[in-house]
Amino acid sequence: MRIQRLMTVLFLSGFIAASAAAFEVKPGEWEMEINFHRGEPHKQKICISPEDAKTYYEPAKMAGRAVPKNCKTSASPTIGGAISYQTTCENRGMKTEAKGTIKRISDNEIQSEGTMTVLLPGQKEATKSEQKGTVKKISESEIVTNTTMTSSASKEPDQITVREKYVGPACSKGAEPWPPALGK
Repeated sequence: MRIQRLMTVLFLSGFIAASAAAFEVKPGEWEMEINFHRGEPHKQKICISPEDAKTYYEPAKMAGRAVPKNCKTSASPTIGGAISYQTTCENRGMKTEAKGTIKRISDNEIQSEGTMTVLLPGQKEATKSEQKGTVKKISESEIVTNTTMTSSASKEPDQITVREKYVGPACSKGAEPWPPALGK
């Protein structure tokens, strides 16, 4: 279960950060709630700068900033307007590779699918997962991400919903900068 949660968090970090083609969002404080169909929801407040608000969901710019520094990320356009991405990481003997495609369906909806492989130190076989999901801009103040993740570490798929709601233009002390400064 711990491997599944780790894979989900790593995959969602990349998916959320790289999943949409140029949704512009309001700068300021947003509340993010991540709901796993099994387990307790996780809430956090994030602070999006005016600069990052313009490219919040732009894969080519976000992919490189929202992954740990020990990772290498590439994103490139494909035929049909999709964006192909690949991220590889190595940290303390753990090797991770994620790859997939992201495609804008409409002005307010993006579709994504991909795979991820994690090999832990001392492990002979990697844990593999697949994800499919959508990001929808419901309004100027609400964005919803729905993802289904299937993993070789779990017998049933995880249904994950991330709901982001705009709180206001000023960020409180508890709001974390977004994208996160991973790997520091």
